[in-house]
Amino acid sequence: MIKQRTHSIRPRFGNALILVVGILVLLVLVATAFITRTQSGRVTAVAQRDVAKINDRARTIATQVADETALSLFAKPIVVTNQIPASSANTRRGEPRSDALRYSHDSTYPFNYAPYEVIPWTNPPDDTIAGIPSLGPMNPIGGPSF
Repeated sequence: MIKQRTHSIRPRFGNALILVVGILVLLVLVATAFITRTQSGRVTAVAQRDVAKINDRARTIATQVADETALSLFAKPIVVTNQIPASSANTRRGEPRSDALRYSHDSTYPFNYAPYEVIPWTNPPDDTIAGIPSLGPMNPIGGPSF
């Protein structure tokens, strides 16, 4: 008599479970890499923005200093108003003409000039003659207060 062996065929769930766990681990690794990459991109963008701001500030300051230095080479003409006399330091100044010479004088007010060098001045002397400040080498017209 021939005996038949009956094997019960059980499904093998172990291989499928390992495959699913492997795919999930791979997805976690990809997500971690994506998050790390985007965070480093944000940090780089912030750093580039900060550097651009610093460069803009430096460029603005350098331009302002260069303009200030360049305009100081030319005498700015006095704009006389009814309220403020021409010999006052509070008079308004206009922009130098486009054909102005360096270190030149204002044609209307010769004491208004762009100096070759900076000489420290003090306030005009207090001695007056009948209430009028004395003039001379110590207190020229358009002197220190100008």
